[in-house]
Amino acid sequence: MPLVQLNWNPEERQLKQFGWFSLVLLPLVAWFWGATAFLIGIFFGIGALLALMGMVAPRILKPVFVGLSLILMPIGLVVGEIMLVIVFLLVFLPIGLIFRIMGRDRLQLKIDRRRKSYWQPKEPPSQTERYFRQY
Repeated sequence: MPLVQLNWNPEERQLKQFGWFSLVLLPLVAWFWGATAFLIGIFFGIGALLALMGMVAPRILKPVFVGLSLILMPIGLVVGEIMLVIVFLLVFLPIGLIFRIMGRDRLQLKIDRRRKSYWQPKEPPSQTERYFRQY
């Protein structure tokens, strides 16, 4: 199973959605980059053309969809990795440090030289039917 799967054969529904999203997102991207009103209008026109093509003949949008997917896939991979690092640093690292400061050792990893054995006896179940009801 590959790490990232690229949709080489999108369905018509997905191509129609791509057309409508381009109608909204292309002008927004131009506006975000600080483009002039004329350039935003051009991007809106391109988005309207893609939306119209998506409604009339969605299969025409397949090369545009696959091409943009190929171009933007590395950006998605990098952003995904950055988000994982941020979640790790902002969530798991502080929790681990707090547990370390508190001295929490739920896995009993500290070595106790005074113990003869680390074996922990387990009580057998009171009824054998319990084996068949695991949850």
